[in-house]
Amino acid sequence: MSTSYWMIEGIGLRALDVKPYINIEKAARFFHAQYPDDSDLAAMIAANDYSSFDLESFYRSNGFENLADVLCHCDDTDSTIFGDDGGGNVYFYYPPSMPWHRSDTEPQSKEEVIARIIKAVQKITDMSGEEIKAVIDTDLYAVGMG
Repeated sequence: MSTSYWMIEGIGLRALDVKPYINIEKAARFFHAQYPDDSDLAAMIAANDYSSFDLESFYRSNGFENLADVLCHCDDTDSTIFGDDGGGNVYFYYPPSMPWHRSDTEPQSKEEVIARIIKAVQKITDMSGEEIKAVIDTDLYAVGMG
């Protein structure tokens, strides 16, 4: 048996820190924008009744690995990623990059990274910008093992 190790490094947050603040209506509307042909979501929105929406069940049945993966899809710049540490923690973050690997959508500053993370998290939660800033680790460094 062998063990693998990997690094999670950058600016980001642990998805469990935002999970208690998820707004089911916002999440259902976000997913409806992603899956406009989903009749169950359309019916929920039309009835304004989200009591039957199970966020985790919905995203897992649609190919998302975890909440951090969902948050990556909330970021419309395609510059964030997610990773897990093998111990139950999943992270939504922007990894450091080298200038020769940067795309046009790459953020130009730490402040821009933080603003992107805030914008993405607010798509499915009721957290304020300050609350999100409080859980963002600007020196995220975790070792994954599995």
